[in-house]
Parts: sequence; structure tokens; C-alpha cells
Amino acid sequence: MPLSRRARWRPDASAHSRPYRTRLPTVSLGLSITTHAARGRPVTFIQTIEFKTKRIDQLKEALEEWLEATNGKRAATRGLMAEDRDSADTYLMIVEFASYDEAMANSKLPETSRYAEKFESLCDGKPTFRNLDVVHQEQM
Repeated sequence: MPLSRRARWRPDASAHSRPYRTRLPTVSLGLSITTHAARGRPVTFIQTIEFKTKRIDQLKEALEEWLEATNGKRAATRGLMAEDRDSADTYLMIVEFASYDEAMANSKLPETSRYAEKFESLCDGKPTFRNLDVVHQEQM
């Protein structure tokens, strides 16, 4: 008689011919995996902004001013700024939102419009924006 994946024989299997079911121990790998929610909607939305600047300190100050001005209003849930090790004065900002709609509402804030103008004036060249629906995410 074939056993299911979760069935095990009793220790005294010679005395009994039936397997019994037991809950096998689970192993946690420390991963938290999230994929598309029901009906195909992405879990979150992120915007990436790649830019070059020699005035990173001024740009950080402008960001701090925007954070203070939008406290309690902004829709962004998380953000980070990283410096490219392989390309001088090149940076990447990643901003996370609960949804695309939340991101669009955030972009309509007057404070965000003012920040965007200042941000672009501090960049050396035009920044590259990418609007991304998150389709898979893991916490490792």
C-alpha cells in the first residue's frame, strides 16, 4: 500500500499494517514570500529614480525638507537612496507605495511637485524614472 507524503508507519509496523498520519516537523528557512494578490493585483508599487549629481548633500537636504513638509500626508511607505560603487556621482532612489493609485495621489501633492522641481535642478542631467508593479517579493 503506497503511503502519502505525510503518512508514516508506526514504530511497531510489523504488528500493524496500517500507516498513521502525523504532522511532520516544518523547517523555516527565514523566507517570507509574497506574490500577486487575488485577481492579479500586485502587492505593492515601486518607483525607481536613477540620477547623477555632484550635489548629493543639497539633494539630501531637499529630501529632508520634503519629508517634513509631507509628514502625515505622503503615501510613500518606504524609501532608500543608494550610491553606485561603479559609477561616480550616480545614485538610485527606490520609493515604495501600497499601490499605483497611492503613488499617483502622492505625486499630486503640491509639496511633491515643489520637491520634484528642486530635485531635478540638483541633478546633473535628466533622471531616469521607472514605475514598477511588484510581482514577487521575498524577505530573506
